[in-house]
Amino acid sequence: MKIAIVDDMHRDRICLVSYIKKYFATRNVSYEIVEFSSGEEFLDQFVKDEYDLVFLDIYMKQKNGMEVAREVYQKDSKVSIVFQSTSDEFGVASYAVHALYYLLKPYSEGDFMQAMDKYQQQKGFEEPVLDFVSERVEVQLEYHNIYFLDTIKRKTAVHTKDHVFLTSSTFAEISEILLKDRRFLMCRRGVLVNMEAIEKVESEIFRLKNGESVPLHLRNKSKIKQEYLSFMTERMHLQE
Repeated sequence: MKIAIVDDMHRDRICLVSYIKKYFATRNVSYEIVEFSSGEEFLDQFVKDEYDLVFLDIYMKQKNGMEVAREVYQKDSKVSIVFQSTSDEFGVASYAVHALYYLLKPYSEGDFMQAMDKYQQQKGFEEPVLDFVSERVEVQLEYHNIYFLDTIKRKTAVHTKDHVFLTSSTFAEISEILLKDRRFLMCRRGVLVNMEAIEKVESEIFRLKNGESVPLHLRNKSKIKQEYLSFMTERMHLQE
């Protein structure tokens, strides 16, 4: 899931990010956090179906959170909005944009948890799914089941633990989708790997949990290995 934090107070964004990371540390959910310091900055790049959840401060310079929420709701009525404010002045008005929750600053981790639990009750946390056609059959694969992506006989090959799906969808099309998820890494031209599937890092390859291996770009292998190390470090910190 993709989460936006729109707040002009840097320290408040830092606090919220820590709450979010702690919340998902014990949940098998892939997520991404994007921070914005103003409503204008957020609206400039906002598109329908981009975000699942938006934490929106009300008292900001220029456009306030309520104005931003109205524009967001007009573009995408499915996105969930959690307001944050130092005042309950807009509590009633928040219903007009179907706000999920209203957090009164300064709020505790317990208050935040209540907002997230309400989101889970209403929307749930779903693992992203890749949809494609293989041998005239529609296939749906949850991201965690995808080990790596490459090409075989001019077709894109989607490798799982014990199966290979060939599809006429281009490598570029599928990799563009998967690269939006933090788990996936381009380890060389035409090869995309799910870092969660990596068992061992060797000199010129990643050894995967099913025994297969994927090659690394020789010139950039140090950079690629460092990217994997950063990913694993992030995951370990989330477990703390």
